Amino acid sequence: MSNQAIAYSEILDQVCNYYDDVIAPKKIKRDSSNAIYQVFKAVAKGCEIINNSADALRNRLDPKLCTQEDLLETAKLVGTEPFLGKASGLYITVTNSEPQVLTLFAGEYIFDVDNELSFTFEVPQNISLEYEQEASFFAFSNTVGVHAITAMDNMVIRRSDNSPIHASLIFSCQNNELLLGTSDETPAQFRNRLLYDERRQDALSELENKIKSLPYVFDARIVFNNTADAVEIDGVTLPSFMALFMLNGVPRLEIAQIFCSQTIYPTLMTDPDKFIPFEATCFIDGVIKVFYRDFGTTFYDVEVAYSFDPLLVTSAEIQEEFDKALLQFRQNNVHKPIVTEGEFYEALSKVSRPSLKVQYVKMYEDVEGTPTLVDFVSCPPTRIPKLSDITYTEA
Repeated sequence: MSNQAIAYSEILDQVCNYYDDVIAPKKIKRDSSNAIYQVFKAVAKGCEIINNSADALRNRLDPKLCTQEDLLETAKLVGTEPFLGKASGLYITVTNSEPQVLTLFAGEYIFDVDNELSFTFEVPQNISLEYEQEASFFAFSNTVGVHAITAMDNMVIRRSDNSPIHASLIFSCQNNELLLGTSDETPAQFRNRLLYDERRQDALSELENKIKSLPYVFDARIVFNNTADAVEIDGVTLPSFMALFMLNGVPRLEIAQIFCSQTIYPTLMTDPDKFIPFEATCFIDGVIKVFYRDFGTTFYDVEVAYSFDPLLVTSAEIQEEFDKALLQFRQNNVHKPIVTEGEFYEALSKVSRPSLKVQYVKMYEDVEGTPTLVDFVSCPPTRIPKLSDITYTEA
């Protein structure tokens, strides 16, 4: 029997052909008046039901073949869920510009980008600010997705209750290129992750995914040295049986709770001020310090050569479309071990213009201050790859 759906008539033919071989040179009379043939028909029908039921269940539990409706149920069997979209983040700083103490009152503050997009942060309690003293807050966008904000020195901020804000409290922000949100994981992306993510059922990978599922965490990576010797990772010496915790997001207590609930690995301190406390009365200090490290950035450049018919489309139009297609590489805020030329060809292939042909894509990485041609960009787990410059060449 096949492990695929098979028709009743085909099964009946197979059964009768096998019986013909047994009684050769005679052959079974394939007629309803033949009692043996009637039995074979019943057997074939039963086999059809069993085979096709097994085939339906096999497909239902196979993430490669199951329907979209069954995909989520199938994923639950291995403890995996789709990644939900994340709002974009923005660090907003308030500075007292008046030579006297001013109070930033508790409440919800809103930065309106336009009629639809805004960033909100909360001041939990009244804060007194001396002259030129600063206080920083983390704001989230009101919708998930990529919302890029450029640096601003004087932002217009309002309170949700419309209470006045002292004019000498100046709000500013830096660009949020490493705090950009994401859309919900698409069904195709989720199916692909189930099929090809080799680390999905690794304990550390599961811990990473739990932390990354938090709405204020954009990426997290945990590297554990499971050897008897110290190893060096991107200039950081990781001692034996210790973990290096990389975090791109807001370091809140919930992260330490998740980390300590799933592992007992001590975390490497690279900065004494960067840790998240977890209350543990069994320790002398009453806390476990989960140390983390901010991601670095690996910058790289690309050169795109293309040909076209100037009677059908202009170079400016092509480059504008290319810029949109490659924006995802500029705005990337998650770690990837390798970035290949193939990813750029795939992104550029979605730009459809009359007579347009992409001739080649070349990647350049900074090596000791010199742009060097590379086949791919390799990124250690402590860094996030980010596209810096794009050079366009008309071939």
